[in-house]
Amino acid sequence: MRVVSLSLVLVAAVATIGVFTFAKPRYPIHNGTTIHVKGAKPPVNGWLFADPTPGFHLGEQHNVWNMSAVRAGDVPADAGIFAADRFGLDTRPNVLYWRRGCLVVQLGASRTRLCNPHAAAVLIARTAPVFHSRSGLVHDMFLIGVVRSDVTRVTVHSPGATQTVMHGATGREEPLPPQVVYDKKNPGWWGSWEDSTYGTGDTWQATVKVYGKHGLIATTNVVFEKPGEAFYCASALRAVCGSSAQRRS
Repeated sequence: MRVVSLSLVLVAAVATIGVFTFAKPRYPIHNGTTIHVKGAKPPVNGWLFADPTPGFHLGEQHNVWNMSAVRAGDVPADAGIFAADRFGLDTRPNVLYWRRGCLVVQLGASRTRLCNPHAAAVLIARTAPVFHSRSGLVHDMFLIGVVRSDVTRVTVHSPGATQTVMHGATGREEPLPPQVVYDKKNPGWWGSWEDSTYGTGDTWQATVKVYGKHGLIATTNVVFEKPGEAFYCASALRAVCGSSAQRRS
């Protein structure tokens, strides 16, 4: 639940034990210290980057970008990491990375290689147990994604999520509107984004909308009926990811 004043919007980051995610350039602060990285620009033409070896590589820039605690052995040595999400140090993290000219989607037990992706955005979603002070142990949904060069904005809407709007001293619970998780005017590192949504019972849902300068490009509905993880491609063409997708463990 979020608290929103009519005159002031208070944005809070939810600290979750055991969950590690990248820090966004929009909020480049960790333990009170501003994080500075060089480069990390989004793609410039489709999925082509100005940097010939895009993504963060382990050891670069003193690993200040590595908020997800990605370690040697978690990904290939030459992987350029865009975004990562790890539930615990004893599990393999979910990672979106670039390797040998292709985008790779890594889940806990599989990797899928997307060469020449047609999707406007590629994202990973998972549910994980999280302890909330009010509701106890619940499963929340965590999302990470990366976008194509023509994407200007990405929003995530979670049905059932609410906010408290203050009218003077009185609070009223209202539906939480779609949240902007990517904005080209202030993009995430390498065109990446992240979000988390609160669990609402036994089903986890989120609607991801991807926009370009002419309007909506694609809509992806993320639904889990039991805890798990999956990757999605947001494309104007249904079930289209890449021209030579290869899945392997």
